[in-house]
Amino acid sequence: MQSLRIGSADAAPGAKARGVIAAGRGFDGPVEVPVVVVRGAHEGPTLWIDGATHGDEPEGTVACWMLGQEVDAERLSGSLVLAPLLNVAAAKHSARGDPLDRVNHDLNRIYPGKPNGRGTERLAWAYHEQLSAHADIVLSLHSGGTVGYMSRVIYHNDVPASLDLAKAFGPGWDLIVEPAYSPDRRPATGTIEAVAGARGKPALVIELGGLCESAPPRLRENARHLADGCLNLMRHLKMLPGRVERNGRWKLGREWLVQNNAGGFWLPDPAFGFRKPVAAGTVLARIHDLYGDVVEEVKAPHDGETIGMRTNPYVGLPGEYCVYFAEILGEVTA
Repeated sequence: MQSLRIGSADAAPGAKARGVIAAGRGFDGPVEVPVVVVRGAHEGPTLWIDGATHGDEPEGTVACWMLGQEVDAERLSGSLVLAPLLNVAAAKHSARGDPLDRVNHDLNRIYPGKPNGRGTERLAWAYHEQLSAHADIVLSLHSGGTVGYMSRVIYHNDVPASLDLAKAFGPGWDLIVEPAYSPDRRPATGTIEAVAGARGKPALVIELGGLCESAPPRLRENARHLADGCLNLMRHLKMLPGRVERNGRWKLGREWLVQNNAGGFWLPDPAFGFRKPVAAGTVLARIHDLYGDVVEEVKAPHDGETIGMRTNPYVGLPGEYCVYFAEILGEVTA
């Protein structure tokens, strides 16, 4: 077996290495993506996991740290590549994207990037060049960030193997969803899962958490859930020894993004609950004016479950993504 080099991190079989993927130079120093490479002592696939694609989503970062500490290279078959804090420039400001890049704010909409583009495009290019050359399977860990909360949900790309991988994420992860990137569900070609799919590689986006659960105990707990799911998946892939835990039954869904038509003060309905089955037309939340009068009711677009919702009560403009909703298409068993 040969060593595995990702950026400046060069890990021999049975060893770990730290390094960076260089992506240019900014005002105050190099633009880099920190990486941890765990090179197994035995042959197997290369699993690539990243956190903080969006800088206000720290759950994935902490989960990657846990995995970097806990996975033993001597017992590992294959390789684990971790990018705990992909978008450092955004994380410095607790922002979704780099606030200095006013053109390409969302890193997960512009892959594979451009080598001669603006700052975020160059970051995407440098990162994707390494990922596309080495990754067999991609996991991207996310949350609701500073404006919302996401309950446990797994999004998959259109590679058939991705559905089986989602089913191996372990107990509690029982909803697998076709993602939507706009209210009219137009395909998104610039996401990490889409570009992986274009190369025939399975990819999952796993969501859990948000600002309302960022107090240290809850942040660590959600990160633990994410890390445990990754470990269970690695056992499924036979990268790690041990028993694979499964739900036995999973709901399959199609995501819809629900927008507001009026700005105002956002309040969920008293009966609202995440992952609570509701009928189409059920009121999920209301928007109030400055006197507390209701100016809009936000309703379920289909029969299904709310998987995410904004938690910031101030909605300044119409057209915000206020509810992430899963239309339930059916159930599958193991």
